[in-house]
Amino acid sequence: MCDRRLIKEVLSEVKKELHRRETLGQAYLERRKLIQEKYIPKHPHRYFKLKEEFLSQDFISLVKFCKESQTTCPDVIEKIQNGPEFLIPLREKYLQPITAHLFPECGGDDLDSHKAFVVKYKMGEDLDLNFHYDNAEVTINVALGKDFTGGDLYFGDMRTKHNAQSQYKDYQHVKYTGLLHRGQHMHGAKPIQSGERYNLIIWMRSSKIRNKLCPMCDNEPELVETVGFGDGFTKQEEVINICAI
Repeated sequence: MCDRRLIKEVLSEVKKELHRRETLGQAYLERRKLIQEKYIPKHPHRYFKLKEEFLSQDFISLVKFCKESQTTCPDVIEKIQNGPEFLIPLREKYLQPITAHLFPECGGDDLDSHKAFVVKYKMGEDLDLNFHYDNAEVTINVALGKDFTGGDLYFGDMRTKHNAQSQYKDYQHVKYTGLLHRGQHMHGAKPIQSGERYNLIIWMRSSKIRNKLCPMCDNEPELVETVGFGDGFTKQEEVINICAI
């Protein structure tokens, strides 16, 4: 017989999570307002607009190579109005030419939104991250520093092919270097042994892919209107086929 107390606890957690998801848009607006009012950039000239000089020449050469060898038209990317001047150009101009070659089967050639955040691992605080997959079609994980030991990533199978006999491959962070991988590629982070580790994570999404099937639950999505990019879904206009005779 089920423990009634346990059932109540589970239902309470589910309700909290539903509320969190329903208020994500409002929470985003509140955070943005707070940052705009209170945050003072240490290096203002480095903020707000992406400049090519920020990127390594090896990376620029890779982007140029991918663009020149494209076999499909790159001009179909919808211009997002009033967006940030750093992350959107980074995704559209620099990352998508690469992801289009590496991951075309999972939307790498049609990434139209993203979610970016920084993760922090520190002794005495969060040390590691359990095996998981991302709410993204393609992820880039950029090592920002500081100085640390340990904290390697480890990769297994794709989510839909996961089994108990999986072979894992480790990846050691390189400061200021980004790792691109498919969002559905199962992975985790080993504990840091010393210091602090910061990583910029950008979940890049393709509405063309996820509008058909939610990558988190494998069901047809039921959408709720929100602000910003939300979870990367877009509402499609309903098309009704009629006889023209």
